Amino acid sequence: MTQQKGFYFQEHNQKRVKRVVGFVAIAMTLLSLALVAFSLALGRKIDLMVEQKVEERMEIYTAHGINLTETRS
Repeated sequence: MTQQKGFYFQEHNQKRVKRVVGFVAIAMTLLSLALVAFSLALGRKIDLMVEQKVEERMEIYTAHGINLTETRS
């Protein structure tokens, strides 16, 4: 009878582990999909912010006499 109880508990633990692993896999998949959707939704806004920062820096450089678009000869 003791062996049957031990086998039952081992089988129960294996089922629990499989359930937890499945839940974690599904949760990670959903999280990754949400992050991809979020990055795609904000991609244009991020590009615009970066463009504005570059333009601001270019204005500062040109105000100080630094021309970054010149080529060296």
